[in-house]
Amino acid sequence: MPQVREGVKCEKQYTEENVLSALEVIENGMSQRKSSEPFNVPRQTLQFRKSSKFTNKTTLRPSTVLTSEEESILKDDNRDYLLWRLSRKLKSQQQTKTPIRKSDGNWARSDEDRANTFTKHLISVFQLHSKEVLADDEKPVFDILDIA
Repeated sequence: MPQVREGVKCEKQYTEENVLSALEVIENGMSQRKSSEPFNVPRQTLQFRKSSKFTNKTTLRPSTVLTSEEESILKDDNRDYLLWRLSRKLKSQQQTKTPIRKSDGNWARSDEDRANTFTKHLISVFQLHSKEVLADDEKPVFDILDIA
């Protein structure tokens, strides 16, 4: 591990082209140690590049966040309402309502229809156990809920 000195900034003494050239020489049969010297690339760098841990990352920045379509919107000459259009487009993509199938086989698409269908489903799934005699303290609850 290299020594770190205060006030001294360490920079790479090699380029990506040097690394690729050294790797090509290694593929032709030269050892990693001998190929690292003429291209001024550390042997450990070449060893890492040849390992399975290296994922062919050639840039030192994070990947892009925007899609190419969103970038084209940003490059548009008409910049009026640019941020508004982009945010509206992103919001509209995230809001999808999944329809629910009714008991008759049709699809419930509106919010009210979906709510009613879901309510009917919950009522059919969660049934009260039948009791012949209700306790005195349960009767007011059932009267309020209008279930019994």
